[in-house]
Amino acid sequence: MKQNGFGPVLIVIVVALLAALIWMMFTCQEIPSAVTAQPTQSSAGTSSAPAETQKSEPVSSDAPATAAAPTVTQTVPDTSAAETASVTIIDVTVPATTVAPTETAAPSAAAPSRTSYFVLSSAPATSVPATTVPPATSAPATSAPATVPATSSAPPASSAGTPMSFEASLGYNEKSASLYAEYAKSHPGLDSQTVVKEVNIGLYRPFYTDPEPVDDPSSLLVLVNKYHYLPSDYEPTDLVDLKYRHPDRTSKGRVTLRSEAAAAFDKLCEAAADEGYTILGFSGYRSYSYQQSIYSSYCKSDPQSVVDTYSARAGYSEHQTGLAIDVCTDEYAYNKFGKSPEYQWAKENIHKFGFIIHYTESNKDLTGYKNEEWHFRYVGVEAATFMYEHCLVIDEYIALYADSV
Repeated sequence: MKQNGFGPVLIVIVVALLAALIWMMFTCQEIPSAVTAQPTQSSAGTSSAPAETQKSEPVSSDAPATAAAPTVTQTVPDTSAAETASVTIIDVTVPATTVAPTETAAPSAAAPSRTSYFVLSSAPATSVPATTVPPATSAPATSAPATVPATSSAPPASSAGTPMSFEASLGYNEKSASLYAEYAKSHPGLDSQTVVKEVNIGLYRPFYTDPEPVDDPSSLLVLVNKYHYLPSDYEPTDLVDLKYRHPDRTSKGRVTLRSEAAAAFDKLCEAAADEGYTILGFSGYRSYSYQQSIYSSYCKSDPQSVVDTYSARAGYSEHQTGLAIDVCTDEYAYNKFGKSPEYQWAKENIHKFGFIIHYTESNKDLTGYKNEEWHFRYVGVEAATFMYEHCLVIDEYIALYADSV
């Protein structure tokens, strides 16, 4: 009997179907375990949700660094060996693997990618139930707190009802403790050191209010200002004429200072001349009566409140000490001295000879006077150098270091 050729073909088909059935049974058992992402355990034992994109929170630069979030990769076992058998199955659709939407989070440029990757092979023709990754739940953060309390470097303040401490401040005087407290209360923006300094100067009261006589008019560090005055009859006994003076701008051709200050001023002028600068004395010692006449003449043209910003009342002028000198050059009048090349030289050099520029724009609130670049005050080389290096004027120097003066 002639055999039908259909038999071998049928055997091949049956064998193929059996192979496909065996492959399908194997695949259905492996997919669930392959697509289930295991959470990564942190060093602290806190799980990090695999499918959630978390917000990137700012962390203080002082906080320890937090490791970047790991990338979770989900894989399906390699089925390339079974593809040879599955290519004969056509027109069968494999349902797409569905990933449940994750919680919406703010984008962060610095956050590493946390996308889950699913490798879908060309599976044989069969329907595989969709595997759904459940929504990720928020896990406790293991990073440092987003906000780290800042350590303030500001001086102690009296805010929140906390009393300000003054005992450690330079110039602290126990007798003035109540004044410090009251001044701090009315000037809440000041630190304790500034409070002590300004109270010691006398700024807790208006200028010329309750003034005090100076203790020693002959001291090289005598402080004469709007709170301290000289006796009306005080006149230094060692006044001498200056060698470097401008004869056309002097009264009776004389410009005098106390002997030590005069010698230092002449050396200053000589040093300036050696470098090509001309500094001349314009007005030195003034008597009480002379200062009184000057002040009165100014009050005829300006209100007293204005005059007080550029002229001292009689008895309150440093000129009466014989230690102060107004300067000029051969080209610039005294009130133009600040525009001269000599002024630039003076700012960096006069302390070497024991002088300071007393009235500046930066300290006008302390002294009560406008900027006077031409007004030099002699205090001695040591004190002048200290004031220059610490950006102080004599009012501040006495207020802070009175005990050591």
